[in-house]
Amino acid sequence: MAVIPPRPFISCQMLCLHAAPVPRFRACKLIPCLWGCLGGGEPSGKHGKTGAELAVIQVSSGQTSQGLRAGSRREAHGTMEASWLVHLPLLLFLLAWAPMTDGQAINAQAQQKLCADESFPLDCEDVYDQGSETDGVYLIYPSGPNIPVPVYCDMTTDDGKWTVFQKRFNGSVSFFRGWNDYRFGFGRADSEYWLGLQNIHLLTLKRKYELRVDLEDFENNTAWAQYADFSLSPQAISAEEDGYTLHVGGFTDGGAGDSLSYHTGQKFSTFDRDQDLYVQNCAALSSGAWWFKSCHFSNLNGFYLGGAHLSYANGLNWAQWKGFYYSLRKSEMKIRRI
Repeated sequence: MAVIPPRPFISCQMLCLHAAPVPRFRACKLIPCLWGCLGGGEPSGKHGKTGAELAVIQVSSGQTSQGLRAGSRREAHGTMEASWLVHLPLLLFLLAWAPMTDGQAINAQAQQKLCADESFPLDCEDVYDQGSETDGVYLIYPSGPNIPVPVYCDMTTDDGKWTVFQKRFNGSVSFFRGWNDYRFGFGRADSEYWLGLQNIHLLTLKRKYELRVDLEDFENNTAWAQYADFSLSPQAISAEEDGYTLHVGGFTDGGAGDSLSYHTGQKFSTFDRDQDLYVQNCAALSSGAWWFKSCHFSNLNGFYLGGAHLSYANGLNWAQWKGFYYSLRKSEMKIRRI
């Protein structure tokens, strides 16, 4: 197999060193990364994601650096698996200066990607698995490792691991906004905020999620609704052109009633992008932005009107619980992997 010509500071070791210092680095350590470069499993004996996925791409020959012949691979594997620390200095030396074969380059790059993937959480379940088990604001990476997104993680409710994408509790942030704001998100994760339709879509594109809606009125009564399936435009080539169409199913009642199933299959609408089925602009009529149909049974992005109101259906409404003339104090929409 062809050998990649030596390049300054480009080696299997350097790829691993590049992957190692990433924030919140936990499961992918430097030694397993280096060991993976030689085509071995994880020296600790664990059978996690990294070792399993690397096995798929490992090449049957050309796995070892110059000075370690392919014919002795199994012998080296057995020896190092038993006492890899003893051989660490030699391993580092060989990996630092030996050129990589094509197979080694592929293996090292894949190991680096897997290390990065494990170190940059996709959602709050990854955050939890990396050791953070308290409610609060964390960074997730639905678009990849170069674009961190602050999000509030609910680690308490019903065993936690909820990624909160909508949160309102005091009316400090205006939710009567246009399409671009709803597409990319607004507000602050430590206050009231909307995560962004594109981020929500990317999450539901990469994993399967359930949805929970938590509500509270101004008399301190609480209720919730849960949906076993939730996604936005999962089959679309362009989610934006598809309108970030809502798909929900599998309702479970926590006292709030079902005010969302009516909206399944609908595109998201704002006052400047009317995509509902009504002859008028539902977003403008309801002072919000939602998956309006003709028009709504829920309007959690409507005006923050502070309880009972005289105007029709333009508050923070969940009709099956409090009707169209009561604007709730709190709402949280959150998703968790299934």
